[in-house]
Amino acid sequence: MTDEHADVTGPARPTTVGELRAFIAQDLAARKVAGFGAESLSGWIMLRTFRLGQYLWTASGPIASLLRPIWRLSDSIVIRILLTSETNPDVACGPGLVFSRSARRIMLPKGCVLGSRVTIGEGGQLGGTWPRPVVGDDVVLWNDANILRGAVIGRGAHIGPWAMVLKDIPAGARALGVPASVLPEGEDFDF
Repeated sequence: MTDEHADVTGPARPTTVGELRAFIAQDLAARKVAGFGAESLSGWIMLRTFRLGQYLWTASGPIASLLRPIWRLSDSIVIRILLTSETNPDVACGPGLVFSRSARRIMLPKGCVLGSRVTIGEGGQLGGTWPRPVVGDDVVLWNDANILRGAVIGRGAHIGPWAMVLKDIPAGARALGVPASVLPEGEDFDF
């Protein structure tokens, strides 16, 4: 993964129980840094269900076998039905993931790649599996931002609310609109 995209660092998913704990701890630390404050119950459940699914994707053994049905039930009922979100366990995602307070309508389909310390607002969606969308480290996807198939979002970029990204966004850029266009340097979202 890191040799394909220089903007994406860190391990793709937790592969041991220790890494799972470390990922969740880094996710919670990133939430505080992002200024989201206390985590809502829906965000708490979604983040832990997503990380557990990532771990179970590659885990083997009796404990993993016992946890898979619990994860599937939680994913089906809470994530897909109540939150109308989709978080595929095949998503490669580094530590420091932050979901918005309500964690509703977030779509992370199979094959997409998220770097470390990525923040996803309510309604943030990554679309398509091939070519897969890639979101670099330290990226912020504001509410209802859509990243369509094949788009690569560079390190530290901010994708504004209701933006629809159809092409690559360079590192550190701010993009807004439908289709999304990069704002001039030094200009930020005005709302």
